[in-house]
Amino acid sequence: MATPERNSERPSLVVSDKAESDSDAISLHSSASVSLLPLLWVHTTVGDLVNIEKLVSIDHKISVEIAFEKLSQNRLTCLPLTRHGRIFDFFDYADLTGYLLLVLGDITVKGEHSHTFEERIRKARQGIPASVGFAAQFGGGHDPFVHMPSHTSLTAAFERFASGVHRIAVTSSATGDVIGILSQRRMVRYVWNNLRRFPNLEQALESTLEEQKIGTYDDVISIAGDAPVIDALVKMHALAVSSIAVVDSNNNLLGNISVTDVSLLTRAWQAGLLRQSCKHFLTVILDHRGIEYGGNESVPVFYVYKNTKLSKVIATLVATRAHRLWICEHSTDPAQSGKLIGVISLTDVLNFVARHSGNQNLDPEAARRHRRSSSSSVRSNNTIRHILHDGSPLERPKLIFERSRNT
Repeated sequence: MATPERNSERPSLVVSDKAESDSDAISLHSSASVSLLPLLWVHTTVGDLVNIEKLVSIDHKISVEIAFEKLSQNRLTCLPLTRHGRIFDFFDYADLTGYLLLVLGDITVKGEHSHTFEERIRKARQGIPASVGFAAQFGGGHDPFVHMPSHTSLTAAFERFASGVHRIAVTSSATGDVIGILSQRRMVRYVWNNLRRFPNLEQALESTLEEQKIGTYDDVISIAGDAPVIDALVKMHALAVSSIAVVDSNNNLLGNISVTDVSLLTRAWQAGLLRQSCKHFLTVILDHRGIEYGGNESVPVFYVYKNTKLSKVIATLVATRAHRLWICEHSTDPAQSGKLIGVISLTDVLNFVARHSGNQNLDPEAARRHRRSSSSSVRSNNTIRHILHDGSPLERPKLIFERSRNT
């Protein structure tokens, strides 16, 4: 991907309308409306970046099955939940993953009300639908519900995103009702398409990841390619991350499994995939992408190097709609990605932008620590997991959408 030209409006790098709709319950302004935004980003508000006509939500009492269908049909990564007509929380694929693991018995609930939760999970195993509001409690940690009035400057949004919050509910300054959702992905795209509004940033984008010391290089979360898929889901849930790198025995990057891929595991006939290897599951993911995008997606994983320029990193994030890129060593084998050495996320990019815009006191790990502390209310259950994998007479819990076998 070529280095971007300087001092110009950045054209969209998303290659199709279908790809454009794949967003966190948000919509993007048309190119005409973007041109009307203030010349400097500090004069832009969060309300400028959302469109109330595209907001999709669901009542918290609706079944998790219907909620998943709504996520899938609208190509969303999160779904706002309403109570008495007002949005109060989100349901996303991390929550769906946690709920699936509970139903399967791979994690259990701890705490004062665990017996109540276990009873509802027992009913779910019997095919009695649980509400999406119930399921939304079991993500691998949960983002705090952050909301801002539409007139709020992007400065405040940058601070929250740069600290690891994934999405912000934008509310009407008049009524307080949620009118749109602003995501990290949308914010990075705004930065890329409007670099002339960030006069302190363009020169810095010509430097490399190594020069700017951006990314995580210690304890990069990964899983062996021969490990079962269920272990990858448990690990992502336990560590409150939405994606995990799959590596071979030499730590070469093979691919990536994310919580959104749990959509390929929710049907009863897909249960066998949970016991298949992560390496095999990567081929399933790739086949699905090929079908979904008309055979245009053939890259199993997106990665960069320590000497990759920041401009190319951001361009790749925007073009691929990824939430993170893996950082690898250069490989002499063209068939391999190279050894995994790090990862750079949307949070890292937005933290970098915020710091270069004057805020030097941001902690990109703050929200992740919150999510990990939240996930401590559930624990993995290795004994049950191994029993299920061994195929013993223990009653096999039904998957979320058992009824789909007849569809």
